[in-house]
Amino acid sequence: MSKSQGSSRAESNKEESGMIVKTTRISAVSRASVKIRDNFFTFEYSEERTIEYAGDKQPTEDELNAIRDDLWATCNDEISYQIDELRNNIKK
Repeated sequence: MSKSQGSSRAESNKEESGMIVKTTRISAVSRASVKIRDNFFTFEYSEERTIEYAGDKQPTEDELNAIRDDLWATCNDEISYQIDELRNNIKK
């Protein structure tokens, strides 16, 4: 099912015109802007994961979704950490 058909995630490993399309890298970028006192601060973090295939074994959609979810959590956690660090340093 494609996104236009209502899926919340694109299919990563699928057959198109007789060829197998493989996801080999997944990247995410997280960004947030916060106002502290009278100043705005923008934080950004990106990370990329390379997916290694063992022989012909391909990860399932559930496995790829777990990799994506972990990657987003890592990026978002880093942004939250950076914001918390700034707020803690300003309080000092």
